[in-house]
Amino acid sequence: MKRAPPGYVMTMARIIGDFSRRWRKAFRLVFAISLLGCWPFAGQADTLPSCQWPQPPARPPKAIIEIGKVWTGARVDFAATRENDGYAVGYYDEDRWLTIATVAHTTGDIARQRLDTRFAGWDSHNSVALAFDRHGLMHVAANMHAERLNYFRSPAVGEPLARVEMINGDSDLVTYPQFLKNRNGELLFLYRAGTSGNGKWKVRRWDGTIWQPLGDGPFLSDRGFGGHVSAYPSRFIVANDNFVHLAIVWRLTSDASTNVRISYAKTRDFVTWFDSQGRRLAAPLSPETAETVLHTGPNSGLLNNAKVSLGPGGRPVIVFTRFDAQGRNTVELAMADHDRWRILPVAISPRAIPVSGTGSLPDTVAIREVDFTEPERPRLYYRFPGASSVTRVLDPATLASACAELERPDSAAAFVEKSIPTMRAQLLRIGPQATLVWSAQPANNDRIRSCTDEAPRACNPPPSPLRLVIGENPSAGK
Repeated sequence: MKRAPPGYVMTMARIIGDFSRRWRKAFRLVFAISLLGCWPFAGQADTLPSCQWPQPPARPPKAIIEIGKVWTGARVDFAATRENDGYAVGYYDEDRWLTIATVAHTTGDIARQRLDTRFAGWDSHNSVALAFDRHGLMHVAANMHAERLNYFRSPAVGEPLARVEMINGDSDLVTYPQFLKNRNGELLFLYRAGTSGNGKWKVRRWDGTIWQPLGDGPFLSDRGFGGHVSAYPSRFIVANDNFVHLAIVWRLTSDASTNVRISYAKTRDFVTWFDSQGRRLAAPLSPETAETVLHTGPNSGLLNNAKVSLGPGGRPVIVFTRFDAQGRNTVELAMADHDRWRILPVAISPRAIPVSGTGSLPDTVAIREVDFTEPERPRLYYRFPGASSVTRVLDPATLASACAELERPDSAAAFVEKSIPTMRAQLLRIGPQATLVWSAQPANNDRIRSCTDEAPRACNPPPSPLRLVIGENPSAGK
């Protein structure tokens, strides 16, 4: 789309001359932005004026609980949840053993259990998944990148976790495990079976005794474009409309440069799927059967980190990043608009960052879902490598950029210890009242880092404290 006109004269002239639906939207944009005291730009963040409202004061935390120490060679997604009167945290300890800690909310007492699987290190794919079912049993899956499933379950409430088979004789090679509770409170387990460029996605349902496959096969196919593909879906979250909405990036091979298409689909049961207009889609979803949002082709800078959330009127809004015509990285929005998807440029990186290679890429554009918590002030967070993070406030009617919120120190991040320069703060929100914080080196294509004169500890970094920060309004992010 073209950028908004740089002045009021042209805009107002067009509004006066044409009271069609399009120009009524433009009028609302001008009016909303005039209230904010700022004007939208689609270019670099430093061209945006600051939002003209006071920032709420940061509140000190109520408690800081040290859970333990963690290995810091490469960042890995940990897991944490609040259940009943406490918190449960899954992480790799300083010796790289998978460890589950439970923290009593009232006393802060900690119980730890080291499980019999040890992280080899350096592979940022080996995430931790943790959840409780409706009966209070804990389920844990972790330490896999195209490997046999590592799954643990407590045999009774409050008892230690034990390794069990999810399905007898299961030979799936598992990556990206995630637990999800559906609208009925049932616990689901989702994962990729296979490898990058040749992987299908499956889902199972816990009935209180055994894990039952949902459907007759995978819900995301490993076939498309006449060959093998791999799907990279956005996070699995049950939205307020009880649908799970997915933005899906399709990849042809294990190389990130072969990300080629963004698709969309939604479901309530992972069996029946619909497009943005409520029309039923054929399952399993593939590049051909899912709704196409944007086809970029290979070598387009498309990252497999697209995010989706629900905007005004319940329409899906997808955030993604790709190259522009000059090869610069962009942040863009795709919005479902009746029977098409509108693309809105948001920001352009001041320098080109390549998107290619295998494994966890070290320098990528960080993006989050558009946050519609305050409908009158939708927010979009992003960060280009080597630059400060930016939070844009968007016009609620058009989602055009209005202004940038001033960056302020993160109260929870203040409790992260970075003992060597290559470490970065890692934060994980646990509901609205707590944040898990630690530090780790960023991803490095899943390879060991070299020790150099500039970074003599990079290949053997010291451990980091893992802390639970409990407070009124802790921040979250990575």
